[in-house]
Amino acid sequence: MERKTAVRFASKIDRAGRVVIPVKIREELGLKAGATVMIETGPAGCIVLEPRTSILRGAQDYFRSLAPESEVWTEEVIKERRRDAQREIED
Repeated sequence: MERKTAVRFASKIDRAGRVVIPVKIREELGLKAGATVMIETGPAGCIVLEPRTSILRGAQDYFRSLAPESEVWTEEVIKERRRDAQREIED
């Protein structure tokens, strides 16, 4: 696995608390105006800024890893919901 080299940029915080994300980083991460990012504090007082789309992709990858690709859970969930609906009608 190839390791990325960290690149540092300087940016200032304005009076409203805004920080400009440099163009190179926005382009690399595919961030456009209006994009939602998650902000949290990291180790040693770092600020971690992560695009919401990368968090979503990470969650999708995690759940994909739980079962073989041959299993399709949506079909099973739909069948279960139909059985529940039928039981409600019968009650």
